[in-house]
Parts: sequence; structure tokens; C-alpha cells
Amino acid sequence: MILQRLRDATRPDHERLEDHIDLLGRPWSMPFYRSLLSKFYGLYASIEPPTFSHAEWEKMGIDTASRLKLPSLVRDLHFLGLSDADIAALPLFNEAPKADTFASALGCAYVMEGSTLGGQIISRHLKQELGLELGPDNGLSFFASYGSEVGPKWREFTGVLDFYQGSEAEQTELIESAVKAFQAFDRWLADIL
Repeated sequence: MILQRLRDATRPDHERLEDHIDLLGRPWSMPFYRSLLSKFYGLYASIEPPTFSHAEWEKMGIDTASRLKLPSLVRDLHFLGLSDADIAALPLFNEAPKADTFASALGCAYVMEGSTLGGQIISRHLKQELGLELGPDNGLSFFASYGSEVGPKWREFTGVLDFYQGSEAEQTELIESAVKAFQAFDRWLADIL
């Protein structure tokens, strides 16, 4: 089963990223939060469009529009005082893993979709630390992502992985893409964390 292989192969990089980020064990301020979301914007603007542009998503019953995080990041950055011009000027991550095949897109999506699970914990923490309220226009859209639908959305995504019938080479590409995505997140966020 590809999902278990994927979990096993990405575990070291996933754990390394979680250790480096440690978003629950650090002090928070609005300037830090703005900087962190700006970094996430630069990463997601580079990786999300190619990841969710493949026609295979629709064939597998996935509504990609409902999974895009860039609109949430923009809403949060607006809430934090950035203008559209400020957002457009944010640096982008030019070393994002390629998502030019559906297999590589699945690997990148595994990392982004999996991060929505931890985002629920982080959003509750930010509500407490920064006094932000949950809601689409209150500065927590990105981390709150799907809200109460996180579990069903994750199961829907892992169902796609269970159904995926890629060749051995494509499955290897999927796994390598997920590993590279975890490493990319770690590299891109390293200077702020």
C-alpha cells in the first residue's frame, strides 16, 4: 500500500521539519506571525498551482478549488495589514519540488494536505496566544483551513492514494516528491524559525 510506504519514507524528514518548526513551543507575536505567513505564501505560491493543475484530480473526484490554500494566505495577510502590492512583492521559493507529473503532484499534495491536520492545533494555539478568532476573515484562515472538515478531507485524499494505480516507477516518484517537499518546507522556513 502506497500510503504506508509514503509515511515510512517521509517520517525522518517530517520529524525533522516538526522539530525545526516547533510552532507550539515558541513565543508568538503579530510581526512573527506576519513573517511566517509571508514565508508560507512564498512556498505555496511556488508549489500549489502546479500541484493542483493536473486533470487526474478531477478524474479521482477531488475538487481542487476547495483545497487551495493561497486564497486563505492572502486573506490572512490582508488581515495582518499587507496590501495586494505587498503580497505580490513577497519572495517566492524558486527551489520548490517539481509537480509536473501526477505522481509528483500527489507527493507534494501529501505534504500540503497533511499539514492541515497540524494546522488545526496551531490555529487553536494562535487563538489563545494572539487573541485571533477562528473564521475566514480573522487571520486564521490558513492554519484553520478546512475547519471541521479536516478529517473528512484527509480521508478523501488518502483514499486517492489508496486508489492510485501508478507503476512502481511512478510510486517511487510520488514518494521522492513527498520527501523533497518536506525538505523544501524545511529549507524555506529555516531562516525564520
